[in-house]
Amino acid sequence: SQATASPSAIKPVDTTGPFEEVQLTGLTPGMTYHYAIGAAGIDHTFKTVPTGSFTWVDMGDTTTTSCEAYMAQTHSLAAAQDPNFVTHGGDISYANECGTQAVHQYYLDEQVWSTSAAFQPVWGNHEYGSPQPDSVPGAVRDTLENYKGRSFITNAQAVPNDTASLINNPGCGWATKSKVNTCLGEDWGYFLAGHVLYISYPEPWPGAQSNWGTRADPIMAAAQADPNIDFIVTYGHRPAYTSLNGQESLDIRNAVNALAAKYSPTAAHPKGKYILNIAHHVHGEEVFKPINGLVNITNGGGGAGTVNYNTPPDPNSLFRLRHTGILSSTYDASAHTMTVHMLCGPVIPGAGKDTCTYGSVVYSQTFTASTPPTPQPGLNTSLTDGVTSVQTGNSVTYHAAVSSPSTSTGADGVDLSAVIPANATVTDAGGGAESAGTISWEIGPVSPGQTVTKTFTLQVTGGTSLAVSAHAAATDTACTTSGSTCSATDTDTVGAVPPPFKQWIGNQSVETDLTGWSGKYGPNAAVTVTRDATLAHTGVASIKIAGLTGAKNLSSGVNDNPRWVLSTTAGKVYTQSAWVDPTFVGQQIFMKLREWKGNTLVTDKTVTLKATSVGWQQLTQNVTAGGTGNQFSFAVYGVMSAGQSFHVDDLSLTSPS
Repeated sequence: SQATASPSAIKPVDTTGPFEEVQLTGLTPGMTYHYAIGAAGIDHTFKTVPTGSFTWVDMGDTTTTSCEAYMAQTHSLAAAQDPNFVTHGGDISYANECGTQAVHQYYLDEQVWSTSAAFQPVWGNHEYGSPQPDSVPGAVRDTLENYKGRSFITNAQAVPNDTASLINNPGCGWATKSKVNTCLGEDWGYFLAGHVLYISYPEPWPGAQSNWGTRADPIMAAAQADPNIDFIVTYGHRPAYTSLNGQESLDIRNAVNALAAKYSPTAAHPKGKYILNIAHHVHGEEVFKPINGLVNITNGGGGAGTVNYNTPPDPNSLFRLRHTGILSSTYDASAHTMTVHMLCGPVIPGAGKDTCTYGSVVYSQTFTASTPPTPQPGLNTSLTDGVTSVQTGNSVTYHAAVSSPSTSTGADGVDLSAVIPANATVTDAGGGAESAGTISWEIGPVSPGQTVTKTFTLQVTGGTSLAVSAHAAATDTACTTSGSTCSATDTDTVGAVPPPFKQWIGNQSVETDLTGWSGKYGPNAAVTVTRDATLAHTGVASIKIAGLTGAKNLSSGVNDNPRWVLSTTAGKVYTQSAWVDPTFVGQQIFMKLREWKGNTLVTDKTVTLKATSVGWQQLTQNVTAGGTGNQFSFAVYGVMSAGQSFHVDDLSLTSPS
């Protein structure tokens, strides 16, 4: 598959780019896909959103290798965890201290893991900060355009003062002297991974964090009520609690405590799911005992220096480390647990503070869900032919499908079969094996969220009812899981044989020549009518109507010559149809049937197609003859300009015999 990128909706301003983005749709959750960027791109893999167990890394306050060479070790440590995704708590590149080139360098640094793992950041004060006293010469104020333009925030939300006219943070525009906000939105967001809901929170812009608490409440309420969600995690830049005085955000403290009182596990609410809030900003690692049932962790040791905590520390503080570090967390879907490991990062030259071994676990904590999710059905089976009645002699096409609606577990060793009744015969088994009135297919494993469909065709031989059933089986317990459906039935009524019809067209699909179709409707030298043996609806050929140089919005096509119907019967209904293949969306194609009494036009009826897609499509209409002994003229034409065309095939004109 291919997808074409387009210019980024938000354009960074640190370099000229180019900056392009693309969204891929229709992917299966919990899968690994290969991808390459450009025709000569390097083959990489990425994992779509996990449906079961996963590993996740969190970091913050990182800076870049253009400022501190040891930052390469921080990203290598993250890559070694093989994460499904990485959250970042802000203060990403420190370009306002290290120089503008640090923005681009950060996104190069993280490629050791970001080519295969999703990146879900939230913003810190350095993303819009001004130069500091210790900044490198020439450092300039940073802008959120550089980060909002490079990252995609899932379910992105805007804070109240991020308006269309705000050109300063959380908006943008001042750097390019814009009069309007050039980075509106993407101030925080949320996403679901496996059975864990993640919600980021914004910077302390005016009213932002109280507004976040109000808007996060219903999101958490829905997760709390959802039996398939184990945990809720929040993350952002400023800490609600820290042992560095003056660096806590009372606004975020109030917001998370209010949510914890409703959704965290306490004696009053033992089944609460809001178990963890991760902050950054303070350059060190710190863990707090549960407050209102909520564990707060500060993970600000990405690499931009280390802090000296106050003495005595915050009374709720359990663990502190004045060293670089990241968090690595493993969610186990079968055990319904989440284990958070604090990992020792690289040594900062000359820091002289706490010591630990690079990559070692310095602190761990495991959370266990109070009530495991209710199992979802293991396998569903469906069967449909799209109709409710058929006639003897008709062909009927069925679609039998098996699917796994679960987001965490699929089904193994799946087989699918269709039972064929005695009043039908198989004309196309769809690749299945036929035996004693059944068609069977070996499906194999069905992944979480996957649907496998098999198509087969029957011909009705009689009776008053046509009942076909489909049955699935699995080598595991998928079919015995509560809610699973491993059989389905489709029943149609069978009607009498319709009266015989006469086909008036003797060369319906131009398989050998254009006999009967040599006329040009709307004759024009800039339009050609030819037989095309490279494209057909059925058989090997079709009629091609093409616009040549000079054609501009011409209406032209093909008509019968000589006419197929030379003597009509008054009051008889004639059914006209043709299959057409437009070459562009919006193209108009017409099918016309005219009744002539000599040179006098008796009846003129047209059906129009305005293409909403390309590919073969059928035009059909009924015309009642106005007189006896008249002639019909049959035409198909379209509107086209130079270089445009369409095809016609399987032309038909029938009436009761």
